[in-house]
Amino acid sequence: SKAVAKMSGFNDQAMSNTVWAFVTLSSPFDALMDKAAAEALLRAHALDSQNLSMIAWAFAEVKKSREPLFVAISLRAVVLLKSCAEESSMQEAYMPALSLAYAFTVLSAKPS
Repeated sequence: SKAVAKMSGFNDQAMSNTVWAFVTLSSPFDALMDKAAAEALLRAHALDSQNLSMIAWAFAEVKKSREPLFVAISLRAVVLLKSCAEESSMQEAYMPALSLAYAFTVLSAKPS
């Protein structure tokens, strides 16, 4: 796919939007998800709450666990939570925290 080939040149929002869109349309594929995981892992330290949320949600929706990525997203979410707590603006940090909680719940759930 052209998206996979060009993803390294995408800005953070374009990368997270692409992953979100493919998952929303029920057409994720391994090459795209692998590339997105690699790119997001490289950028996790600087991603904003919206992009973190979209990426965590997308991987949870397709039940694709990428432990190093989720560790990096978790660490970034903690930084965002701390900085928002200091600024008395928690809304910025709620979305990645909620998306991570959702993702970890989905990815750790056992089929019944």
